[in-house]
Amino acid sequence: MTAVVRRSIAAAAAVVIAAVTGLATNLATDSSGWGWWTGLAVLVLLGAGLQVYLTWSSSDAGGSTVTAAGPGSIAVGGSARGGLRTKVAAGAASAAHAVAPAPQGGVTAAGPGAVAVGGDADGPIDTEITA
Repeated sequence: MTAVVRRSIAAAAAVVIAAVTGLATNLATDSSGWGWWTGLAVLVLLGAGLQVYLTWSSSDAGGSTVTAAGPGSIAVGGSARGGLRTKVAAGAASAAHAVAPAPQGGVTAAGPGAVAVGGDADGPIDTEITA
C-alpha cells in the first residue's frame, strides 16, 4: 500500500470520526452520562491522532537534503508523477564520483545516471548510457 493510499484512508477516517464526534457531542450534552463523555473523549483523541499522522506523513521536505551527484543523475525529494529519463555519455559514466550518503530523511542519487525518488514514482524511470 503506497503512502498516498494510507494518507487517503486516514483522511477519510478523520472525516467519519469528526461526524461521529459531532453526534456524540450532541448525545453527551443531552443525556450527560459518563459513558457518552468518555466515548466523546476517545473520539476526540482518535481524531487528533489521525490529524497528527496526516501532518507528519505529508511533510516530504521537512529540512531533508536532496542531492543529485554525477552526470545525468536525478534526485526527487518528494514523489514523481511522470516518467524520469536521463542520458549519460559513456565517458562521463565511467568517471568515479565520490558522494557522501544522505543524512537520515535525505535523498541522494550518487553517480552517473543514478535516479533516486524520496516518495512514490508513478511513471517509468529510464537511464540510458550512450557511446
